[in-house]
Amino acid sequence: IHYEINATFLVTEARNDEQCSSLLNHLAQNIPEHHRTTLHFLMAHFCRICQMEYARGNKNPPTQLIQVMCHILLRPPWERIIQVVYNTQAHNRIVELLLLSCDWNETLPEFASAPAIPPRKISKVGSSLYSTSMDKDKSISSSLHDAEWYWGDITREEVNEKLNDTVDGTFLVRDASNKGGEYTLTLRKGGANKLIKICHRNGKYGFTEPYLFNSVIDLINHYRHESLSQYNASLDIKLLYPASKYNQEDESAYTENIEKLTASLLEVNKRLNDKNKQLETYTEDFNKTCKEVLSKRQALDALRELVKVFVEQTKMQEAFQKEAQPHEVKNLIDNAEVLKQRLKAMEESCEQLDENLQQREAYNRSLERELTSLKPVIRDLIKEREKYQRWLVQRGVKQSRILQLLNSEEESDGTDLMEECDIENLPHNDESTWLLLDCSRLKATELLTGKPDGTFLIRISYTQKNQYALSITCNGTVNHCIIQKTVRGLGFSEPYNIYSSLKSLVLHYAQNSLEIHNDSLNTTLRYPIKVVSNSNDSNRAYS
Repeated sequence: IHYEINATFLVTEARNDEQCSSLLNHLAQNIPEHHRTTLHFLMAHFCRICQMEYARGNKNPPTQLIQVMCHILLRPPWERIIQVVYNTQAHNRIVELLLLSCDWNETLPEFASAPAIPPRKISKVGSSLYSTSMDKDKSISSSLHDAEWYWGDITREEVNEKLNDTVDGTFLVRDASNKGGEYTLTLRKGGANKLIKICHRNGKYGFTEPYLFNSVIDLINHYRHESLSQYNASLDIKLLYPASKYNQEDESAYTENIEKLTASLLEVNKRLNDKNKQLETYTEDFNKTCKEVLSKRQALDALRELVKVFVEQTKMQEAFQKEAQPHEVKNLIDNAEVLKQRLKAMEESCEQLDENLQQREAYNRSLERELTSLKPVIRDLIKEREKYQRWLVQRGVKQSRILQLLNSEEESDGTDLMEECDIENLPHNDESTWLLLDCSRLKATELLTGKPDGTFLIRISYTQKNQYALSITCNGTVNHCIIQKTVRGLGFSEPYNIYSSLKSLVLHYAQNSLEIHNDSLNTTLRYPIKVVSNSNDSNRAYS
């Protein structure tokens, strides 16, 4: 498309897709004949390429083809070549609409739609209690879980935090990082933490072969009375002081009055909401700059290729001048001068764009660092908030009242308070009303079609091994979401995989919208499928 026509096409960028497509179709039919026939030939050819790729099984939209061709088909004048960077998104959109929405006498296949990217938003507070414990292998005795020094699946960083500033001889045991059924003993010695692997073979435990102890408890009890120098000469110390998981909870859980506990809960909740807002802002900026960096890098590559072409053209001009007839020399000199000017302009544009690209990449990396550092802070605040919730429940405060307090705090900007709901009386507490383990995706769609928005069920995922899937109606359609099963817990995405059971997850999202994970799911888990089905059956029987 000639650069004089380029501006006309760019005018369409501000319109919606339907208006833009209509105007583009009109413009494409009214450009000069040789432009129109060339454009028609190219677009028809691209349509046939799409048909061929689709027949081969590639059902994705032709995004890469559009990104490559947008710099070729739409180009600003040479003196403003740098605009190719700033107009990249507009060029992409115009070429996409030209290819997919205009008539080129070729039939395009039905491409698969891209999945929605779940944004990070602020969640309302749920009813479940945070749990860092994973399901343990059945061969581990329950007595190990009851041991005060056994902390289960916690990280090395968490261990360092718990043993910080403790006396020599303080110890705890956690699951080994390799998740292979072994354990790690961490012992405070000489003001530092010593890590000792507890191995397991043929039903016996120990530090080194031969393994002599029938259980981890037997091993720990032995070295509480005997020095570890039997295992390592430099560890002339016993396991003296267990870092008890039962003593970690503050005495204030039982001695502080409820008003102060509530105030502490609300303060932690406010900090968590502030961090969630930061996370959302950083995530949006990070995604935006990622696209910007990719676009600028593509434009820079295109400019560098153009520079190579003009360098070759300059060499050809020099060769022609040597062999030219006297009457041709002046024209060749003029052409060479124009080439040099354009080459210089493009080289300057390359330098400018390269510098700008490096700045955006540096900013993008700084955002990534902020996101990385923010996520563990959010996880810690979630733990702290759940701790205060647990303490209040232990002091007799109803969970529904706690939720009302927290959500009213979140909505203190003038919006209505959430409708109080007694969670204990929700039908969601009965897992049989929504858990259908033998239900397939197709069967779930059949069951939910025509049901009210918010009707849901949970089933086994047949596409991802050992995972669950949520099927739910929203906006008149049935949607399916994977429920991630991680070491920390269940959930739809990090850092919210914190629910110890499906039931606690369901009770949380019975009160809180799924929109936090996907903009198109603006609903809660309102109606368990069997409750809705039973209600419909009763209505039919009554009529």
